[in-house]
Amino acid sequence: MASSYICDYCGEPIERDHVYLSAIPGRFWKSRDFHETPCLGIVNDLVEAASGDRPSSAASERSAAEARRREEQARWKSLTMAQREHMLIEKIGEGMLTVSGLVKAVRAELGEDSVYYSDMYVVVKRLYLTGELGRKAEPYAKTKTRYRYFRKAPAGPIVELERAFAQNDEAA
Repeated sequence: MASSYICDYCGEPIERDHVYLSAIPGRFWKSRDFHETPCLGIVNDLVEAASGDRPSSAASERSAAEARRREEQARWKSLTMAQREHMLIEKIGEGMLTVSGLVKAVRAELGEDSVYYSDMYVVVKRLYLTGELGRKAEPYAKTKTRYRYFRKAPAGPIVELERAFAQNDEAA
């Protein structure tokens, strides 16, 4: 029968390969079971703070980097889908960009860890399926295909009316 482990910090089950034992000094002298991250890091930081020792520079750098990453991701997550779509259309402009080019452009504006490729694919696919973006296939690495996305020229009755009004304004 397999042993089951429960994280002493969050109470969730832990896979056998992901159990990390930590001997916490003070009233918890026995070994405790924790997830690798974030539970073990959180508990170790709490123990360091409670014991009055200065936290290690690695732990403080790790927590500062984690806070920065979460802040940058929150910038992207706080945008509505319409705002994300508008941002991508602006980034594409009159040119043609791949998904990786779009990710780089958005990361330059919002932060290095702000958006994942999977998030970008969702927005690009949505814009492509609604007809706001077109794409051009481009072979690379002999057997693979990537797409460059571009902004489609607006079409339809509203655009024709706007052209007619513009022509009337020029004639007058």
